[in-house]
Amino acid sequence: MSGAASPARRGLTARNVLAVLLGLEVALAGAMVWLDISSLEFGSGAPGRAAPLEPGDQRRPWRPEGAPAPPPGMTAFPEGEGLVFETRAAGGFETVLRLSGPIAPGDAARFAAALTDAPYQAVMLHSPGGVLGEALEIGRAVRAAGLAALVAEGEACVSACPTVLFGGTERIVSRGAFIGMHQSVLIDVTMITTRTAVAEVQRLQGEIIAFTREMGVDPGVHAFALRTPAAEVYYLLPEEIEEYRVATRLTD
Repeated sequence: MSGAASPARRGLTARNVLAVLLGLEVALAGAMVWLDISSLEFGSGAPGRAAPLEPGDQRRPWRPEGAPAPPPGMTAFPEGEGLVFETRAAGGFETVLRLSGPIAPGDAARFAAALTDAPYQAVMLHSPGGVLGEALEIGRAVRAAGLAALVAEGEACVSACPTVLFGGTERIVSRGAFIGMHQSVLIDVTMITTRTAVAEVQRLQGEIIAFTREMGVDPGVHAFALRTPAAEVYYLLPEEIEEYRVATRLTD
């Protein structure tokens, strides 16, 4: 791509992302910690989730258990706790490990074990996200194994899931897929000090930004997440997916 930076991209530098991160830490760390999103329900003033996505109108209320209806064309997420593993052929690859459902504690270890079952060439993602630390471990394992990452038409990779997508040696995303980001879900804590909470937030955020850059994705993409409350999700447009190198290849 060439020419002047798009309006959406101006100001989304790594320095600005870090500045926003620090501000959020001070405001939230005293009473919050990172947690799985799967058990929470939210209300929102954003447009109804059934409304089609359009440029400039990409935020939707978020309830990962699947109600109310997702944007038109999105496949419902499977029920249950933890990722579901399935082997199939997809995206031009003969042996693909499909990961669907929420990312739960222990899923990174389960994923590492599953990789020994077959000579997988790629992972295929359809997940509402979940535990960020587990997603980061899975993303690292994807890259270490030299696997491509796929998101098919009608399927979604939301919240913590893009961290797994970033690990793909190739990141092949359909223009009809849904890549969504938002602030990490946080809950009240009573067993740790403010200083400990701040340190943990900083550690996780630093790891995610470093991992994103290392994987070849523009870390400026995290600005979309930081600007979007946890009660909503911001779905990236195909041009944003391409501009921030979330995908190495978009397919029709």
